Amino acid sequence: MIDDGLCCNIDLEWRATDNAGTITTTIGDVPYSDLGMTATGRAGPNPEELLLAAVASCYSITLAKLLRAASLPCTRVAVCAAGVIANDLGKMCFTRIIVRPTIRGADLPRQNTYKKWANAARDECLIGRSFRGNVSFVIGDVAILGSAE
Repeated sequence: MIDDGLCCNIDLEWRATDNAGTITTTIGDVPYSDLGMTATGRAGPNPEELLLAAVASCYSITLAKLLRAASLPCTRVAVCAAGVIANDLGKMCFTRIIVRPTIRGADLPRQNTYKKWANAARDECLIGRSFRGNVSFVIGDVAILGSAE
């Protein structure tokens, strides 16, 4: 018997007439569009930005948990994510996602240890692991800042 694991759900609706959609979340509705702006002028991220946000948020949570488990001080993890979209056999797709973490409140003499965990978080991140083999998931520059920075 195969364990199906956790089930995650999301509800959304796309309105073709105004080139906009709405994602229903537990904290309220989030608009989205294919151009980053709905026909009514309300800002909304596009699906590509939402994918990057999912990767970066999952990575940041994973990295923070790994640092905590390793007893490394950390007050904040900020992540800048970028995606490379290219033509693959006539279809556009993500070919690479790069995350650049900034770890604040760190113990500066242990910078190399923080960088090791930043790289390990890539392999522990659920969403990053989910597209392994299809999209290159790269850790860019890792910034380590002390508590005064």
